[in-house]
Amino acid sequence: MKQSKQEDLISVIVPVYNVERYIRKCLDSILGQTYSNIEVICVDDCSTDFSGRICDEYAEKHSRLKVIHKRENGGLSEARNTGMDFAKGVYISFIDSDDWVDQTFIECLYEGIKQNHADMAQCSYANVTNDCFPLHKDPLLDDNKVLTGKQALMELYSESSVYASVVYTVVWNKLYKRELVSGLKFPEGRMYEDQFFTYKCFQHAKKICVISEKLYCYRESGNSITRRGYSIHFQDEIVAHEEQIRYFKQKDFEFASVVIARIEPLCIMHYAISEFEDNDKAKRNAYRCSWKYLYAYLKNKKICFQNKVKLMGFLIHPDLFIQNKWDISFSVKDKRK
Repeated sequence: MKQSKQEDLISVIVPVYNVERYIRKCLDSILGQTYSNIEVICVDDCSTDFSGRICDEYAEKHSRLKVIHKRENGGLSEARNTGMDFAKGVYISFIDSDDWVDQTFIECLYEGIKQNHADMAQCSYANVTNDCFPLHKDPLLDDNKVLTGKQALMELYSESSVYASVVYTVVWNKLYKRELVSGLKFPEGRMYEDQFFTYKCFQHAKKICVISEKLYCYRESGNSITRRGYSIHFQDEIVAHEEQIRYFKQKDFEFASVVIARIEPLCIMHYAISEFEDNDKAKRNAYRCSWKYLYAYLKNKKICFQNKVKLMGFLIHPDLFIQNKWDISFSVKDKRK
């Protein structure tokens, strides 16, 4: 790779909480970047293990790294927000402390932005359970491409499964111009915080560079918050969809219709999980949310008649609907027109 001009300072924000087993590999991968004009901001969210001390050790050896020790545990969103408050870079990146990146991660994203006059760039990622990094082109993605903000939103909502496209949703495989994220905050106290954040970046961006290479290693961990026992807090992703609907009703009603088409199947999925987990409070909440968007779903021209009938069947007799494993397709008619 041609060596990048490195005039622009890039801030890398690393939220840290009880990752003493992984934090060294994460920090080594960041400090070993081919793009060296970076500042690394570790936000220690009141770790109860040696994570904070390890960060301090690195800060003593590396002038580019500084550590912020929070006085109270506030969660991932608050840690990221704190990092943004202290960041001085022209560009900002978020890397989770139990993950690591290829040595060209920053340089590739930076070059993608500069060469294409883009507002942000993203790469693909690898799911791993050990310390191997399988760097190669992602077969699910085409060669590098440049999208408009609207095209990126289409990709975000292109998946036919219950979840939006992960590679477009997550914040940690991306590099952002500072002005793009200025004024944006992660929702404190919520799960699925990326779903409250990324879509706004796409909406604001004129161009997004999409790099097909896997430059980010996402560690599959049994300790992940999304792998713990189910509770009503997992329905924060429904809350995120509700926020997206309100947002797009003001910005672009086409995408409001797309999210409305997705929120009903999401409510049904959470109802089914709540039933399986015997969580009546969560089940009632999912059912209530489904009723809330009934009218908007029924009048949505992007949704086929059969799915509207199925939704009515769920609302009339939800337990029978779940027992028979009926579902509502996530396909949206004419979504890309």
